[in-house]
Amino acid sequence: MASLSIDHVVKNFGNVEVIKDVSLKVKDGEFVVLVGPSGCGKSTLLRLIAGLEDVTKGDIFVGDENVTRRSPAQRRIAMVFQSYALYPHMSVRKNLAFGLENLRMDRKEINDRVSRAADMLGLEKLLDRRPKALSGGQRQRVAIGRAIVREPSMFLFDEPLSNLDAKLRVQTRGEIIKLHRQLKSTMVYVTHDQVEAMTMADRIVVMHDGIMEQVGTPLELFDTPANLFVAGFIGSPKMNFFDATVTSTSGGTVTADTTGLGEIALPIPSDSVKDGEKLVIGVRPSHTEVGEGPFRLTVEYQESLGTETFIYGRLAGVEELITLHVQHHYETDSGVELSFNLPAERLHVFRASDENRIPTTTAMQKGASQ
Repeated sequence: MASLSIDHVVKNFGNVEVIKDVSLKVKDGEFVVLVGPSGCGKSTLLRLIAGLEDVTKGDIFVGDENVTRRSPAQRRIAMVFQSYALYPHMSVRKNLAFGLENLRMDRKEINDRVSRAADMLGLEKLLDRRPKALSGGQRQRVAIGRAIVREPSMFLFDEPLSNLDAKLRVQTRGEIIKLHRQLKSTMVYVTHDQVEAMTMADRIVVMHDGIMEQVGTPLELFDTPANLFVAGFIGSPKMNFFDATVTSTSGGTVTADTTGLGEIALPIPSDSVKDGEKLVIGVRPSHTEVGEGPFRLTVEYQESLGTETFIYGRLAGVEELITLHVQHHYETDSGVELSFNLPAERLHVFRASDENRIPTTTAMQKGASQ
């Protein structure tokens, strides 16, 4: 096992800079998830860690060792790919053992490692099957097992669940979490699915356009997103946003004329903004209160999931649909006008100029009490 340090790493493909001065420290035994939309650079960064791509600038350390110019084989890192990359003509047993045989490892050691990995992943009864006789989830477990037998210092996962159906994704996600607890190994995991990131990670790295937008625990990113991009990317359904203009900062209270909502009080210090400043107000669907309140929404449609209901509707002047969340079954119809409330302490406030978050008074009070 080992820690990972990425120090001011840049990666260019020709004249295009795809990784832009990224620095990150991953502790020994930590599970870190790189998440972001397609093309944000997360898989490229993983390949730089693995040594499958050359670093343009900067350094990568595994433990105390600078591995920037070392080959993949010299880094003692195992990578699990989106495509299972199994040898179709070999049995599961042979797939697991193949890399160790190439290292001319002792046969007893090979058999011991294969047996331990098979037991850990529930593959004992599948060892004599070939990949074509396995389900997608079983193939992915074999791919993970092939990494385990190498006993690497670190595991890298590149969207390993994207080829699985929804049920298998949930099941395999749980197996990877359990595996991390058993092995206590350092793991870096890439996904575009923020639900995977929220449920699996010790810490999440949100990437966008080759930079790290924010690094933090799942709850830190959910409760205090650093900017509009993180706020809109983390959370499902995504955060509701409203344009606003500051109307008053007097008396220690900030009020803003907010599109679709009218004038509302904001939970931010009065000295953090100026009269007339443009803002964006955000609130998560799970933090809305349906049934009572000063705001009215015209229902477009709803999604009922049995134990919870999502209501989508329109506010005057707001282009995108607004999402409300009810934590039980709720019946309504298209065209119905619903009243709702947005608790002030649940609001997120961002500057329109740079899209960065303005710390709220409630967050500051919470931090001071801790």
